[in-house]
Amino acid sequence: MYPMSFPHGGTITFNAAVPLGGSADVRFRFEFNPYPDVDPAYDTTVVNVSGTELTSYTIEIPSQGENTFSSFLMYLNTMDVGVQVTNVSVVANAPECEEPSNDTVLDPASFTEAFGGTTVVDEVFTFPTGAESWGGFANMNADLYPLSFPYGATISFMGSVPEGGAADVRFRFEFNPYPDVDPSYNTESVNVSGTEAMEYTIEVPSQGENTFSSFLLYLDTQDVGVNITDVVITVKGEPVVEGTELDPAEFTEAFGGTTQADGVFTFPSGAESCGGFANMNTDLYPLSFPNGAKISFTGAVASGGAAEVRFRFEFNPYPDVDPAYDTDAVTVAGADPMTYEIEVPEQGDNTFSSFLMYLNTQDVAVSVSNVVITVY
Repeated sequence: MYPMSFPHGGTITFNAAVPLGGSADVRFRFEFNPYPDVDPAYDTTVVNVSGTELTSYTIEIPSQGENTFSSFLMYLNTMDVGVQVTNVSVVANAPECEEPSNDTVLDPASFTEAFGGTTVVDEVFTFPTGAESWGGFANMNADLYPLSFPYGATISFMGSVPEGGAADVRFRFEFNPYPDVDPSYNTESVNVSGTEAMEYTIEVPSQGENTFSSFLLYLDTQDVGVNITDVVITVKGEPVVEGTELDPAEFTEAFGGTTQADGVFTFPSGAESCGGFANMNTDLYPLSFPNGAKISFTGAVASGGAAEVRFRFEFNPYPDVDPAYDTDAVTVAGADPMTYEIEVPEQGDNTFSSFLMYLNTQDVAVSVSNVVITVY
């Protein structure tokens, strides 16, 4: 299991009890190497174990950056108390997945031209009394043009009112500068207030096939100086297809001494090391993941303990198994059913006609249902 790393944090789960009654504090420690080369090191929080029946406990591990650990220790903070500890599982958290997006962030606009009696000095914009009703500010970053928003867009900017108070700000897109302005679109206004700069965002709905080569800023409030910077348009791209969800797998064939009954799977002591469970929904085959995939399932451990679950894809059933791919294991814990997900990276041109499930933890009955593959 070494070296261990937790760039995105992780969890320790274990089953524990105090057979003779009472309670005891349990903690764990990660070290760079065994003593004396221990640093960097991390000591977990303490969990209090009590009761004579085995109960599942979980300890969170915060991010440890780039640190690695090749020594994993367990300590009891309570003396003279016998503690039963089993099924200690350490799981490193996966990085948070960014939502897939085809959006394009454009360069900042440059509203340096005031017109119609408005003023701009050091990025403070004012619409004074006496200015023309159509007075505003024109973007002079011509590299942005032509603009088009077939799937919509957002305008974000930093805004404040240095002298206090508030003012309404809006934007306008025109086909060309005046007088050839149509088609055009006026955004909703946003109220800027406070002396500290804050980020504001305005949504632009789809504008179909229209294009714009004039981008204007307006103040609907007179005689209030508004500081506006970092005006950025994010053009929304074509919606990303999230993937194709296949029919659920059916792990109804146990092999190698494992057992399966009513969706409860067990890898008992004495079973073959190769023991697992085979999917019998052959309509899923052949499987291919040129862009990767995701396996999701509902899992629970009725006893309240924990067990590691993993999956395997093979070219064909044994013995013609290669190429094959083994997923990471995920720890299923707790009696309440929860959804678990495992990512499958790109598998190139490989195809698979055997889909297997394995338990890495023996003698723990795990309920697994709704095993669904989403192909990206």
